[in-house]
Amino acid sequence: IVADEPEPLSAAAPKIPANLVWIVERCLAKDPEERYGSTKDLARDLAALRDHASEISVSAVGQPAPRRFRPSRALFAGAVSAGVVLAALTFFAGQRLQARRDSEKPPPTTRNLTFRRGFLTGARFAPDGQTIVYSAAWDGKPSEIFTTRVGSSEARPLGIFPAGILAISSAGEMAISLGCENRWDPCFGTLARVPLAGGTPREVLESVSSADWSPDGKDLAVIHVVDGKDRIEYPIGKVLYQADGLLTHVRVSPKGDLVAFFEHPSAVSYDRGTLCVVNRSGQKKTLTREWPSIQKTLWSPTGDEVFIEGGSRDWRDRDIYGVSLSGRIRAAPRIAGLDDVSRDGLMLDFQRFSNYRRDILALIPGSSKERNLSWLGDTTAADLSRDGRHLLFYEISGEPSKGAETFVTYLRKTDGADPKLLGEGKALALSPDEKWALVFRSSPEPHLALLPTGVGEARDLPGGGASVQYHWASFFPDGRRILIASQEKGKPPRSYIQDTTGGPPRPFAEEGMRATLISPDGREIAGSTLEGLQLIYKADGEGRARAIPGAEPGDFLVQWSADGKSIVVRGTEERPLTLYRIDLASGRRERWKELAPPDLAGFLEYQTGSTAVRVTPDGQAYAYTFFTKQDRLTLADVGRDWWK
Repeated sequence: IVADEPEPLSAAAPKIPANLVWIVERCLAKDPEERYGSTKDLARDLAALRDHASEISVSAVGQPAPRRFRPSRALFAGAVSAGVVLAALTFFAGQRLQARRDSEKPPPTTRNLTFRRGFLTGARFAPDGQTIVYSAAWDGKPSEIFTTRVGSSEARPLGIFPAGILAISSAGEMAISLGCENRWDPCFGTLARVPLAGGTPREVLESVSSADWSPDGKDLAVIHVVDGKDRIEYPIGKVLYQADGLLTHVRVSPKGDLVAFFEHPSAVSYDRGTLCVVNRSGQKKTLTREWPSIQKTLWSPTGDEVFIEGGSRDWRDRDIYGVSLSGRIRAAPRIAGLDDVSRDGLMLDFQRFSNYRRDILALIPGSSKERNLSWLGDTTAADLSRDGRHLLFYEISGEPSKGAETFVTYLRKTDGADPKLLGEGKALALSPDEKWALVFRSSPEPHLALLPTGVGEARDLPGGGASVQYHWASFFPDGRRILIASQEKGKPPRSYIQDTTGGPPRPFAEEGMRATLISPDGREIAGSTLEGLQLIYKADGEGRARAIPGAEPGDFLVQWSADGKSIVVRGTEERPLTLYRIDLASGRRERWKELAPPDLAGFLEYQTGSTAVRVTPDGQAYAYTFFTKQDRLTLADVGRDWWK
């Protein structure tokens, strides 16, 4: 089947009925599209052949079947059975040969279209299949829209920024996102329309995270965020589906009758999700189970399949799959990318070669210049020793293909020496005497553990139950107790105090309070409510809470000063990371430090929450964590029949 045509069956066995010759030759066809679509179709033809056996002419020219010959039903049933076996063997042999041919076939040639440093926010083909429009944030600048041609290494900016490309219609009109706030996925902002040649955008709809044109270029399908809920509108204004979680990657089918999209359980778990379709009547169908990570949608030209990129949360462990409208899933290893495809089979991709990193920059005692203390490329600072000479951090490790994150904790001298591996667990805090590292472990159920930084054995602490999520933990100054901020599923956040020698965690303060900072004398505790208002509690749980004067909504607590008179908080600014010092007596708030990597090319964002930055009590040393991403847009020629 690979190199030659088989000998015609009519020549090898002239007396075989012509209809049976036709059935066998259809089973042996090189092109899968010319074979039977299912064994049910094959069985139907064989049954018809059996039932009309006496009427069938043979394929030999001038050799009519003798009238006296009448095959018995048993004999004919045996022939039919043999035909079924032959067809099955042919099918599976063909599958194996095709798989071997695919594995031996070299992958499509891929070439780079972009060469600058930064990340892309979208890429699409124009209707001519030769013009490419992409949006990118190069060299630390806002996302901007560029246009280039197949075969060219030059790109022309259209002068539209900050903005990202969402889709291009068959009539050559762009749908773009003005503002382009989301740095992790396609842009989130205000939907606008603009001619392909450029010009002034015409704003259409606010709070849009994804959009795609109908095949005729007249209507837009969008994911529109209204009152905090994602909904699919197609055309704009007609709601087809609304979700409690997050919706992403909307794509209209080639016939314009279906919209494919991903549904995620929550904005926090936007990687995990299912592939769904909805028709124009609002009837939704879920096509896949929930995947640990699922990204990008692209319809086949026939509209029979949606291609997706899925697998584990590790982008290096994701593959491309075709999903039929009945939910059948098949691997599609020959497909080069899913951002867009031209009618000639040219494919765009800008994430399969992405380089994501999470890095730590630190200012150490006695130095005037920040030092990079990252280790394996997914490094998050957890705590600094009081003198700033040791950094506790964790890396995400393990087996991503199983869909679970595994954390590994390290302790590193800030002078740049190689770190010491302490063990499994997500680092939270370093004890005051630096002999123990407090970590979170998820197995066998969520709990805290103490890892020795020197000689000793790890110790597990009793947990609060299988449904508890740990957000934060820190040591009291005496090192004998731990302050914990956690949350039980379905309940508000709650704070606890636990002894390091054992015993269950004890509730502290009322529900809804996340307590995170302990005063130097251990007598007071600072935390925040869900609204972000900063509060002070007595460490023994007695007395009334009082607001911290000078605190603003959205502040994150960072550090209590060594003298106990002020607190450092992180403000709401996205860039640079801004730290404020608040005097607890007067409420005076002053800008203390602004932190930013010296090289902003590919900068995404800072680590969120209180763990974004760690500061020593004397304010002389600090460490902060941030994300970067480097993309390149690639073009691959996969041919017109790429989806097959």
